[in-house]
Amino acid sequence: MRPFALLTIVASFGLSACALQEPAPTSTTELTTSRISDRDQPTAEHHLLAELRGQWRGTVTQDGTTTQCTMNVTLLGDLWVVENLTGISGDRELAATVMLGYDTRKKCFVAARAYSNSSQLITMESTSTDPRRRIYVYELTDRDGKVVRRKEVFEQPAGSRTLEATLLGVDDGGRETVLRKVHFDRVDAPAP
Repeated sequence: MRPFALLTIVASFGLSACALQEPAPTSTTELTTSRISDRDQPTAEHHLLAELRGQWRGTVTQDGTTTQCTMNVTLLGDLWVVENLTGISGDRELAATVMLGYDTRKKCFVAARAYSNSSQLITMESTSTDPRRRIYVYELTDRDGKVVRRKEVFEQPAGSRTLEATLLGVDDGGRETVLRKVHFDRVDAPAP
């Protein structure tokens, strides 16, 4: 048999096999329509977080020094807020990305943070019931391999163009020490 004839037979069977398969969906809408009703709906807590959308300028007070930072807040759909922060830590630039949301099943605010100078992903759940004063307690491993406890308090006053963030160290006895304070001012007009 000549190679051309064999190629023609293989190609014919290949086309026949493809023709017998179920047709692919014609649009993304067709792919997702069956799952739309299962999708989480935004709650008042999600709308509160969405108020953060926009540009912010921060003043960071840490270890007796004051530096500046910026925060650009965008939305990922209507359930998540993404904060991108840049600033100076010590003598080098530092960046962080934070995902904020509200878990409707656990009934609490949740967050995940990654820093440009660390391979650890910090995940947090809020222990506060006041949505305008979110408190997160978590553990992480410091550079010496020691597990340390942290507490973060975020205050978002209603109708305000400011946001306060306080990082506390928590020792084994439960005593808290302020490690860092950040005062944010909104730079742009709040998004509708």
